[in-house]
Amino acid sequence: MNRLEIGCRGRRAGWTTVDCEGSPTIKAPISPLPDQLRDTQWDVIQLIHVFEHFYLWEAKQFLKDAFDILAPGGGLIMEMPNIDYVARAFLGQIEGVGGQRNHGLWAMYGDPSKSDPAYGHKWGWTPRSLTAEMGAVGFENIRIEEAKSHIPVRDFRIVGTKV
Repeated sequence: MNRLEIGCRGRRAGWTTVDCEGSPTIKAPISPLPDQLRDTQWDVIQLIHVFEHFYLWEAKQFLKDAFDILAPGGGLIMEMPNIDYVARAFLGQIEGVGGQRNHGLWAMYGDPSKSDPAYGHKWGWTPRSLTAEMGAVGFENIRIEEAKSHIPVRDFRIVGTKV
C-alpha cells in the first residue's frame, strides 16, 4: 500500500513523508507538490493540521493534484480547525476549552510562539466549505469525522475518495 503523509516533519513506518523541515522521507516544499510524488499512485494521502497553512489558491491546486495522484479507490484524509467553531468561540458564543490559545486567535491565525511564518494559518475551513471544494475536484463519498489529533471538539476530519 502506498501511503503519503504531507507535512510530517519526521519519518513514519509504512509511510512516505514529505516536509520542508525536519527529517521526512522527502525533504521538499509541499506546495506545489514535489514532482517525485507524481510518479506513484497513492492509496492514501494524509494531511494533519497542514491544509490551513495553504493560501486558498494553493489549497485548490493541491486538491486537484492530490486527486490526480491518488489511485482509484484511494482516499484523502485531512484534519484542521473548524473555522466556524473557532469564530464562535472567539466571539464568546460558545465556551472554548483552553481559551484563546486553543480556540481563538491561535486556531484562527496559527501558533505565534514559534516566530515562524510557516506556523501561520492562511485560510480557514468549515466542513461545508471543504466538502464543496473537494466535490468540485471530483472526490466522492466525502464524509466528516471526529478529529483524532489535536483538539477534537474544535477540529474536524474530512475523508474523500477517488472513485
